[in-house]
Amino acid sequence: SLKTRSSDPKMTSTIIQNKCYECQSFDVIVDFGAGDIICRSCGVIITDHIIDESPEWNNYVQGQDKSRCSGAIDSKTSATFLRGGSKIQLERLESIQKKSNKKFGLNVATNGSITGQLKKMAELLRLTESTVEIAEILSRKVENLAAFKKSESLAAILYIACKKDNISRTIPEIAAIFNFEKKKVAKACKFLIPHLKLNLMELEVRGDHLVPKICGSLGVHMSACNTAKHIAMKTSELSLDDGINPNVIAASSTWLALICCDKAGVCLIDKGNDPVSRELVAETASITVNKMMKYFYVLYNQRMKLVPENLCKEMEINGTKLEALSIT
Repeated sequence: SLKTRSSDPKMTSTIIQNKCYECQSFDVIVDFGAGDIICRSCGVIITDHIIDESPEWNNYVQGQDKSRCSGAIDSKTSATFLRGGSKIQLERLESIQKKSNKKFGLNVATNGSITGQLKKMAELLRLTESTVEIAEILSRKVENLAAFKKSESLAAILYIACKKDNISRTIPEIAAIFNFEKKKVAKACKFLIPHLKLNLMELEVRGDHLVPKICGSLGVHMSACNTAKHIAMKTSELSLDDGINPNVIAASSTWLALICCDKAGVCLIDKGNDPVSRELVAETASITVNKMMKYFYVLYNQRMKLVPENLCKEMEINGTKLEALSIT
């Protein structure tokens, strides 16, 4: 008798050309019920738990077409869909699916496409994973809003995520990268902020937010960068930043910090980086030299209140008093 593992009387088997390793017989069958390959001569189970790769059913509509339902419409996911039915039936099925998604809070297609777009845009901005996660969380809160379907809204979400993650990105910068109108991105931000229940003051871009980015691009030493950031923060405390472009504040603060650090004998540039000029600082901040120098003179006149005390002492030790600082 055969040593089979299936007692199903309706077991289907097919004779296949294979060789038994025990008796060298070619009389071998496949027990699809148990998933075994068995030798009918000696009863040895040659292989067990095989996978049946044949179709699950036959389609006899057009002869012996052994296909499942239809071909995969997506080569990446191998997703298949049933074809056929009238247009009215299809619309009814879509309506039922939408109601089901709404009932259980599902929006798979929309959320998937939004998440994919956010990640692609984040790659262009070279954002960190933490910022992308913040953007995804924010997008889920407003994904049901009709206005959120626009690309400018996604750019606005990324801008808000950058602000929450303390990354110095501006609306004009983000709009320029994606070739959007900055007014539309700014309008999208104003629209989304109330729905996200955020404080507008939290998203305000200040000069000290942009200083690390400028100094990093210039290769400025950390000590000079910290001085520039201190000066930019002081401008806000003294209300010297009212109506001034944050890029202008950051660039002017950086230039004043570089001059003071140079007089104090502090290392300005990290090794391997080129010397810094006012033209290079303005170019890095995406502003004109005239705009930077015009505000720089405002900071220069208030230098006694802006420059840190420890740097003032180092300047005096090095032979230059802050009040006598010359910029010519």
